[in-house]
Amino acid sequence: METSGDFFDIRQLPNGNIVVLIADVIDKGVGAALFMAFCWSLFRLFGDEFPDDPSRVFYEVNRYILKETQIKQFVTAFYAVLNPKTGELVFSNGGHCPMYKIRDDDLLDVRRFKPNGIPLGITKGMRWKQDRLNLRPGEMIFLYTDGIIEAENEAGEPFGEENLVQSLPKYNASTAFKTSERVLRNLNKFVGENTNFDDIALIAIKREI
Repeated sequence: METSGDFFDIRQLPNGNIVVLIADVIDKGVGAALFMAFCWSLFRLFGDEFPDDPSRVFYEVNRYILKETQIKQFVTAFYAVLNPKTGELVFSNGGHCPMYKIRDDDLLDVRRFKPNGIPLGITKGMRWKQDRLNLRPGEMIFLYTDGIIEAENEAGEPFGEENLVQSLPKYNASTAFKTSERVLRNLNKFVGENTNFDDIALIAIKREI
């Protein structure tokens, strides 16, 4: 039985800030689905307890995974807190795919932010770095799981990160929805008749004002 190991969460905290989470359990089947639900609930629990501290959320989720699970399972995750008023984005990346920031000006600039730590569920007492950036009006962040870049066409060639970047918007009028739609359209065109690829998830968030 194949079940998805990808999950995401976007929600508003009581203080008005917005949590953005995307993650991928490194396993398949029913066990992975149960572990996914377990991790999702942990991110919710500790996200409420430490609303402005992604690195602390990672620390607590990692500690609880290692304490409560007997089977070695781990999860890659990107967790951020966005202040919608100021555009400040505070984030940690535990072994997950890089985040892309798309700058909105005369010449669109796509900036890649690589992971700043290992996946969760591997090392006891691990501490993750925490980064921050300012998302200006018109700028966008794009997040995804590795199923997108690992999807293969009928010749066995992966979609890859280069095709992904080329699928990101080339004009500053693009919305978050149009960006996601363009990536999926290009991905489907690339894989053609091959439907045997990993589950995928993606998130595009654009600051309008």
